[in-house]
Amino acid sequence: MLGLCTIGASAYTDDAQVEYTGAVAVLTGLEIIDGYEDGSFKPTSNVTRAEAAAMITRMMLGRSNAEKLPETSSTKFTDVSGWAAKYVSYCASKGIIVGTSETTFEPNGLVTGTQLATMLLRALGYGKMGEYE
Repeated sequence: MLGLCTIGASAYTDDAQVEYTGAVAVLTGLEIIDGYEDGSFKPTSNVTRAEAAAMITRMMLGRSNAEKLPETSSTKFTDVSGWAAKYVSYCASKGIIVGTSETTFEPNGLVTGTQLATMLLRALGYGKMGEYE
């Protein structure tokens, strides 16, 4: 717990823009988020559907286990590949996410608040009766 207290938004190059520093510190400390390759956090950017899948996978499995998921070049979705494939594949296999069609996921599409809430509720075990379809 002490480690979480020492990690702050200042780890990012754009930390002055981060409004919710406590939340960012906790999520960074838990290794659920880690910002972008350029060292920024981009707090005013929107979250993509692929990024949401990655965060949820890390929340459920922990970062080290999520990173150990098999690298897969494809999922059941024809538009998913690269870094996000293992996260999307994991979430789809657990029924946490669904595509925008039978074969597409739109990984670079922005996740809506409703979609994210549904994903999080499914990750917690709700929705087993299809109430979010």
